[in-house]
Formats: sequence, C-alpha cells, structure tokens
Amino acid sequence: LVAAALDSTLAGIAADCRPTVAQLWPEHFDVAFDTGYGVTPSPARRVNVGGSPGDASNTGPYLYLGPWTGDRPGEPAFWNVGFGAMMTYESVHAAGDPLGSAIEFFRSGLALLAAG
Repeated sequence: LVAAALDSTLAGIAADCRPTVAQLWPEHFDVAFDTGYGVTPSPARRVNVGGSPGDASNTGPYLYLGPWTGDRPGEPAFWNVGFGAMMTYESVHAAGDPLGSAIEFFRSGLALLAAG
C-alpha cells in the first residue's frame, strides 16, 4: 500500500522539485522519498514522505510527511505530530479506499506546503 501510494504521489511531482527515489530505509524500516516544494524549491525546503511500520512516535503503522523546516502551513489539525503530519493505519483503512486515502493524505500535505 505504501509503495503504491508513494509511486502515485511521485508521478505528480514536478521535476524541478527534485524528488528522490522511494526506498526502504533500514535504520527505521520505513519506505520513503524526499522532495522539494514551493514556487521555487530549494535544498532547505524539502519534506520526507513515507510510511513506517511503527516506532516510538506510534506503535502501529502510519503514513507521514516530515518537513525539514518548521513549515506547517494550512490547517493546524493536519500537522498533528512534532515532526509534521501522521495518518495512522486505522485512519487509512477507515475511509474504505485505503490506497486512495493514502494518496490523498500525501497530496494534501504536499499541496499545503507548496501553497504555504
């Protein structure tokens, strides 16, 4: 689910944002990529986008967006954890379309960051 949602999200990111390839990070065992955002993406304005099987932040699986800066534009409720935004496994599946809700979560966060 995470890999499919990341692939779909990556497909909609402009090349000038310089997205990386989604990969498995062995130190956390999460699958993620990072990308720039904003009108003029810069090395400082990047965000990690991925999914975790669980860790100290949340014991169950979750999706996340982790801006490298303090940027948290838009609705404060979206940015619900200290490192950025998290959507739990339960929330992803409660919507009835897990893949669609995962993609929407990623795209919504990226849109907020780009507009902010």
